[in-house]
Amino acid sequence: MTKIEDYEFALAWFEAARELYEKTSNSQKKVEMDDTFKEYSNNYIVASEDSINSVSEEEREDIQRRINSAKKAEYYSWYLVTAFDSASSYALIKSSLNSENLSLEQGYSLLESKINQVDANLSLKQTKENKFIWVRLYLDHAKYFLRSAQFYKEQGYASTALEKVKSGLALVYLSEELFTVSDSIYSYYNSFTEKDFIGSKKEIKPEPALVDSLMIASAFILLTLVLVIAGYLIIRKTKEDSLESQLDEIRKLKRNSDNMFFAGKISEEKHNELNKEYSLQLNDLRNKIGEVSTHLINAEELKEEAKARERAIRDLRKLKDKKLISIRQYNEEYEKLFSEETQLEKSSEQELKNLNQDKKLATKKTRELKAKTKNLTKAKAKTKK
Repeated sequence: MTKIEDYEFALAWFEAARELYEKTSNSQKKVEMDDTFKEYSNNYIVASEDSINSVSEEEREDIQRRINSAKKAEYYSWYLVTAFDSASSYALIKSSLNSENLSLEQGYSLLESKINQVDANLSLKQTKENKFIWVRLYLDHAKYFLRSAQFYKEQGYASTALEKVKSGLALVYLSEELFTVSDSIYSYYNSFTEKDFIGSKKEIKPEPALVDSLMIASAFILLTLVLVIAGYLIIRKTKEDSLESQLDEIRKLKRNSDNMFFAGKISEEKHNELNKEYSLQLNDLRNKIGEVSTHLINAEELKEEAKARERAIRDLRKLKDKKLISIRQYNEEYEKLFSEETQLEKSSEQELKNLNQDKKLATKKTRELKAKTKNLTKAKAKTKK
């Protein structure tokens, strides 16, 4: 169950990272990566490593994970990623040290003050172009813990209220440090002029490494959290289109449908009809990814159990050869083990058949939707002629 939970967790982050990556790929303003934030990020790493031993052992694991992630990003020269990860590790250390030995009243007052401070900074700096998304998410979560602490405080549960305050402090310190980093990055990239951007008609270069300011950094942060994408194992088991690639295909079809609608190539009715089918297929594909992983796990477990019966049969033969059991006992036990092994192998094969069937049905539906969208486009073109 732990492995399944880890897989689902990784898959959810992978999907979020994929969507963020798609947004950055479609950006009209891209610049070459540089080392402007190299020293800036490294200072956070040094500060975090110098202070990590000052916090409790139970808090170090998450902080160390962020430091390691920052160092890995630094190795690849992804200095924006390094800045965010190292800043978050430093924020957690600050939170731990500053909330140590605080009374409920002191902690509540500090949390409220920090929330107001970050809120004020956001009001000054947030614009339509500069969206401090992660800052806002952490801040709103901190506000939730502030209200939760107030509730338990009023009910007379002081210790629970203090726990809520400390959780809120960790979040508001994260929000504060990420605001500092985000503001620095926005200020730097907002200073760029049109000539600094690449990929325009005026300047053509052979596909350099690109970065779309803050959003690409966010995408890489999420990607570093995904250590193993277990879905890759699914791809190797059948000849059908992978479920992951089908998700991509449906998303592309949905974007094409939106573009056709806005360009007046399809009616609102057809657009709504297609979008409804796309949404159903996307949900179905996500569910099937989970089902397929379950089939794979079950198939492997059944195979292992079948192998165990095979080993038991070999051991049984040895006992018979050494005349440690009677022929009657051997025959009875052999028949039982052989029957179990055969049934387990059949069950394992059935799991893989179910896997193939799930993927065939999904592939068929995806291809049908692709053909329907294509035919609809052709039909509209003929009508115009």
